[in-house]
Amino acid sequence: MLPADVREGGNQGQVQIRGQDSNAAAKETPIPWVKLSTALGVRLCEAANTVLILPFMYKMVSEYDIVKNPKDVSFYASLLLVSLSFFQNIFIIH
Repeated sequence: MLPADVREGGNQGQVQIRGQDSNAAAKETPIPWVKLSTALGVRLCEAANTVLILPFMYKMVSEYDIVKNPKDVSFYASLLLVSLSFFQNIFIIH
């Protein structure tokens, strides 16, 4: 429940303070750009880490002789990368 001196305005994201004229323009809630840009930077770094690990997975799959045809190495390396991302998402949720 909101405090007695603050009432929600008709539009979402706007707050009207008691004591002001009801016809006065409501003050909009500012967007926290610093927090949003920090979260965006973290998400971009995670994507960069996923892309950077792919050459190492390619080398690992090719050196372990998992596949007979060299053309299939990229498929199995990508499969490992997808499974890594999938399980990261599962364990982050829990």
